[in-house]
Amino acid sequence: MTKLVIKTIAITLASLIGALAVTFGAMALFAPKALGELFDGAGNYSATVFFYEKAYEKSGDINDLIILADKIDIANDLENAKDCYKELVEHKDFNSYCESKGENAQSEKDYYIGNYALALAKSGQFSEGLSVALNNAKTSYGAFNPIRILIYEYLTADMTENITATISAVESIEISGNYIDIDKEYLQNLLG
Repeated sequence: MTKLVIKTIAITLASLIGALAVTFGAMALFAPKALGELFDGAGNYSATVFFYEKAYEKSGDINDLIILADKIDIANDLENAKDCYKELVEHKDFNSYCESKGENAQSEKDYYIGNYALALAKSGQFSEGLSVALNNAKTSYGAFNPIRILIYEYLTADMTENITATISAVESIEISGNYIDIDKEYLQNLLG
């Protein structure tokens, strides 16, 4: 009798595990965004990013890419961040997505381009990051301009060559504003 009970429990448990595996596999194939949300709620960074990336690969939708970009941690996942932000700022719908934010359109654009420039700089590609930031700064130089992200979140006093390059970039901008003057002064102070 005990063998029958143990056998029944084992079969039931195996069936339950099999059903869970099939369900998880189906969700991974057909609803990766739902799994991303599930793992995000559980606090599992790696699985969250993995499934949000799968959701974007499946849909190609900029909104899925935005969700992924917002979840990526630049400090601890630099290569993924660099690839994701590059994909985002080069996406065919990036400008229209930013414009859909109305009066916050420029801030939205500055935020994502700034993160891309920062990821490039942190991965040893400062001149590329500065170039990306400068291309965005030619039309607007507000409080959250990508060059300002590089200045205040990346540059330190011992980066003389990068500071000099940033000063040249800021001086090449043909628009004027308080933030440009503030940044020039700050950069000069960094040089000493």
